[in-house]
Amino acid sequence: MKYDLRYIIFALILVCIFASMAIHDRGKIVGGDRDEYGCLGSAGYSWCEAKEKCIRAWEEDCSSGDPQFELLSESIDVAKMFAKGMREYIEEEGNNLRVVNAVQAKCPGCWEVEIEYSVNADYGFDAVTVNIMVENLEVSDHSMDRRNVVVLTTDECSDIGGRVVDTSGGESCKTQERTEGEVHGFESVHLCCV
Repeated sequence: MKYDLRYIIFALILVCIFASMAIHDRGKIVGGDRDEYGCLGSAGYSWCEAKEKCIRAWEEDCSSGDPQFELLSESIDVAKMFAKGMREYIEEEGNNLRVVNAVQAKCPGCWEVEIEYSVNADYGFDAVTVNIMVENLEVSDHSMDRRNVVVLTTDECSDIGGRVVDTSGGESCKTQERTEGEVHGFESVHLCCV
C-alpha cells in the first residue's frame, strides 16, 4: 500500500510541475514585446517624441523629424507601390489596399510591411495579404496569401448565433470559436465569431 501511495504522490507532483509550466507558457503574450516607452513593436507601434505617445506611422503622422520615422514612412510607401504594381492586384482589380502592420526587421533600415487588399470573388470577396520586406527603400522579398471572406451584416452574424469582434484592439475569436466571416459597416475589421 505504501508503495502505491509513493507512486501516486510522485505522479501528482509531476502533474503539478507540468501544469505550472503550461500555465507559465500560456501567460506569455504573443507580441508582448514592449519597448522602453511601453510601445508594442510587433503590432507596429513606435514612440513618437513630438506627440509623446505610441503611434502607428501609417495611421498617424508623427512629424517629429526623427530619421527612423521618416525611413519607416518611406518604406511603407515603397511597399504600397510594390503591392499596387503586382500582377494580381492589377489584373484582378484590387481595391481597399491598406497597411495592416509594419515592424522593424532585424537589419538596420529593414522593415516588414504587411498589406492587405480585396478582390471580388463569386461569394463575398478574397482578402489578399502581401508581406513585403523592404531593405533600404527597396523590396528584397515578398510572400502572398489569399483567403475567401464571407461578408455579413451585424444582424446576419447574430442570426447564426455569432458575436461581432473588433480586431483593431488585437481581439480575435476565442479558441473554441470559428470565424464565420467579416462583418461590414465598420471602419476597422470586425469578425463574426461563432
